[in-house]
Amino acid sequence: MQLSFEYNRVYLPAFPVLDLTISATMGGRQQTTQGLIDFGSDITQIPLPILRTIEARDVDDRWVRDASGLRVPVAIYVVQLQIGSSVLPSIEVVGRTGSNETIVGRDVLNQYIVTLNGLANVTKIQD
Repeated sequence: MQLSFEYNRVYLPAFPVLDLTISATMGGRQQTTQGLIDFGSDITQIPLPILRTIEARDVDDRWVRDASGLRVPVAIYVVQLQIGSSVLPSIEVVGRTGSNETIVGRDVLNQYIVTLNGLANVTKIQD
């Protein structure tokens, strides 16, 4: 699999993104969304409204550090992520509050070869 995604130019500077489909691991509902690529994030974060729509399973409560270094409590959900034809089953993600942006972290990105071409504003994903 090799996919290309144009950067999202709503952000300044333009932001690397990818399209992914999120579903509950037991099948059922799914939702396709655009995820912001964030190599600084350890774990993928999905907005709670999406997780509720697909009826994702809440499996744990944990503490994480946000960008400012503060420890915050979060709910962990298990989902299946699909990027192109590649499926990652049973991925633990943070239920994100306060934002409608999906953040794709290193837990997912490290499963692929990810090339950011900032000059062309294009992200390439290979498995």
